[in-house]
Amino acid sequence: MSTPPTAWLVRRKVERDPDDGSGSGSGDILDPGEQYWAVYETEAEAVRCARDLDRAEMVVNGCRAKVFAWGFEAATTLPEFALRDWMLDENIPVPDGSTITDWRLWWVRMRDTNRPITRAQFRHMLEALNKLPLYTYEVVPAPKAESEPLQAVGYAVIHRDWVYNDVGFNGGNEPVAVHRTRASAEAEAARRMAADPRFRGPLCYGDTRHWQDGAADYVVVELPLHPED
Repeated sequence: MSTPPTAWLVRRKVERDPDDGSGSGSGDILDPGEQYWAVYETEAEAVRCARDLDRAEMVVNGCRAKVFAWGFEAATTLPEFALRDWMLDENIPVPDGSTITDWRLWWVRMRDTNRPITRAQFRHMLEALNKLPLYTYEVVPAPKAESEPLQAVGYAVIHRDWVYNDVGFNGGNEPVAVHRTRASAEAEAARRMAADPRFRGPLCYGDTRHWQDGAADYVVVELPLHPED
């Protein structure tokens, strides 16, 4: 049996509050339409988009300036001389000094809204910083319902499954499939709802379908393909 092709979705992470060790940390519930941002045919393209979105967060929020705080080996697989050559290839100004402090100060200037390099140059730089984690956005796979390439958009079927445990909400919005058309995606969402025993029989007190946030169902989210193009 052949493995179905995979689509790659970019979504915003759910920020979790620290818990007491019981695993009951709470987080903000995100509507799937707000959490998911884009769909891609390849993982590399999706990661690139997620890093772009992370970079925008750095600029807007003015945080996470410790890119080089733990040395070059924590930020990139390139040695310093190769990193400088990488920057010069795209006419990116390099730091005046060679200490970690110099590089940290340079990064702060680069993420400023008035940074003296273009978006394309900043993307080139971030490609070199290939060991940085994705802080705010992440990439998740989902099987494609059809083998043909996606068109201008993809329609992701998302399992919205949040459970309240008297302390906070646990669970998430997990993708189960990506379709080329809305009709096909909505048909799969309906099939999954019909096959899930939690959605059969009469409603009763405590049934998740009664929750104001609609925390347990299957929804369809329309996602742009290559939104930066």
